Amino acid sequence: MIGTQNIRYTSKRAPSSAPNIDRLIAYIRNFKSQTVILHYQIFIWNQESLGQDGQKLLINLMIEPYGDLIDRLSSCMTADELTGFRIDGTMSIGR
Repeated sequence: MIGTQNIRYTSKRAPSSAPNIDRLIAYIRNFKSQTVILHYQIFIWNQESLGQDGQKLLINLMIEPYGDLIDRLSSCMTADELTGFRIDGTMSIGR
Protein backbone atom coordinates (compact mmCIF):
# COMPACT_ATOMS: atom_id res chain seq x y z
CA MET A 1 0.00 0.00 0.00
CA ILE A 2 1.13 3.55 -0.66
CA GLY A 3 2.38 5.38 2.41
CA THR A 4 -0.54 7.71 3.06
CA GLN A 5 1.16 9.30 6.06
CA ASN A 6 3.25 11.47 3.72
CA ILE A 7 0.16 12.55 1.80
CA ARG A 8 -1.57 13.45 5.08
CA TYR A 9 1.39 15.65 6.01
CA THR A 10 1.03 17.48 2.70
CA SER A 11 -2.66 17.94 3.41
CA LYS A 12 -1.87 19.73 6.66
CA ARG A 13 0.63 22.01 4.92
CA ALA A 14 -1.72 23.01 2.09
CA PRO A 15 -5.24 23.30 3.55
CA SER A 16 -6.82 24.28 0.21
CA SER A 17 -5.69 20.95 -1.25
CA ALA A 18 -6.91 18.92 1.73
CA PRO A 19 -10.25 17.81 0.18
CA ASN A 20 -8.44 16.60 -2.96
CA ILE A 21 -5.83 14.76 -0.94
CA ASP A 22 -8.43 13.18 1.34
CA ARG A 23 -10.38 11.93 -1.73
CA LEU A 24 -7.15 10.57 -3.22
CA ILE A 25 -6.26 8.73 0.01
CA ALA A 26 -9.75 7.19 0.19
CA TYR A 27 -9.53 6.13 -3.47
CA ILE A 28 -6.11 4.51 -2.97
CA ARG A 29 -7.25 2.64 0.14
CA ASN A 30 -10.30 1.19 -1.65
CA PHE A 31 -8.74 0.81 -5.09
CA LYS A 32 -9.66 -2.28 -7.08
CA SER A 33 -8.33 -2.37 -10.60
CA GLN A 34 -11.03 -3.08 -13.15
CA THR A 35 -8.72 -2.96 -16.13
CA VAL A 36 -5.25 -3.95 -17.22
CA ILE A 37 -4.68 -0.29 -18.08
CA LEU A 38 -4.19 0.80 -14.48
CA HIS A 39 -2.82 4.28 -15.20
CA TYR A 40 -5.74 5.09 -17.48
CA GLN A 41 -8.28 4.01 -14.85
CA ILE A 42 -6.62 6.25 -12.26
CA PHE A 43 -6.36 9.12 -14.77
CA ILE A 44 -10.10 8.97 -15.56
CA TRP A 45 -10.99 8.90 -11.86
CA ASN A 46 -8.63 11.85 -11.37
CA GLN A 47 -10.46 13.98 -13.95
CA GLU A 48 -13.89 13.09 -12.58
CA SER A 49 -13.14 13.38 -8.88
CA LEU A 50 -10.46 15.95 -8.11
CA GLY A 51 -10.05 19.67 -8.51
CA GLN A 52 -7.26 21.16 -10.57
CA ASP A 53 -4.69 21.10 -7.74
CA GLY A 54 -5.52 17.50 -6.93
CA GLN A 55 -5.25 16.52 -10.59
CA LYS A 56 -1.79 18.08 -10.84
CA LEU A 57 -0.69 16.31 -7.67
CA LEU A 58 -1.88 12.89 -8.86
CA ILE A 59 -0.38 13.27 -12.34
CA ASN A 60 2.96 14.19 -10.76
CA LEU A 61 2.75 11.14 -8.50
CA MET A 62 1.95 8.93 -11.50
CA ILE A 63 4.89 10.10 -13.63
CA GLU A 64 7.44 10.36 -10.80
CA PRO A 65 8.75 6.78 -11.27
CA TYR A 66 9.40 7.46 -14.96
CA GLY A 67 11.75 10.42 -14.58
CA ASP A 68 14.28 9.06 -17.07
CA LEU A 69 11.59 8.90 -19.79
CA ILE A 70 10.26 12.35 -18.95
CA ASP A 71 13.74 13.91 -18.98
CA ARG A 72 14.37 12.59 -22.48
CA LEU A 73 11.19 14.28 -23.74
CA SER A 74 12.32 17.76 -22.69
CA SER A 75 14.42 18.26 -25.83
CA CYS A 76 11.45 17.74 -28.17
CA MET A 77 8.75 19.42 -26.09
CA THR A 78 10.27 22.86 -25.65
CA ALA A 79 8.96 25.99 -27.30
CA ASP A 80 11.21 28.71 -28.65
CA GLU A 81 9.13 31.71 -27.73
CA LEU A 82 11.78 34.34 -28.39
CA THR A 83 12.35 33.95 -32.12
CA GLY A 84 10.21 35.58 -34.72
CA PHE A 85 7.57 37.20 -32.57
CA ARG A 86 7.82 40.73 -31.27
CA ILE A 87 4.96 42.84 -30.04
CA ASP A 88 4.94 46.34 -31.49
CA GLY A 89 4.22 48.50 -28.46
CA THR A 90 3.18 51.45 -30.64
CA MET A 91 0.22 49.61 -32.22
CA SER A 92 -3.27 50.56 -31.12
CA ILE A 93 -5.76 47.96 -29.96
CA GLY A 94 -7.89 48.45 -33.06
CA ARG A 95 -5.02 47.54 -35.39
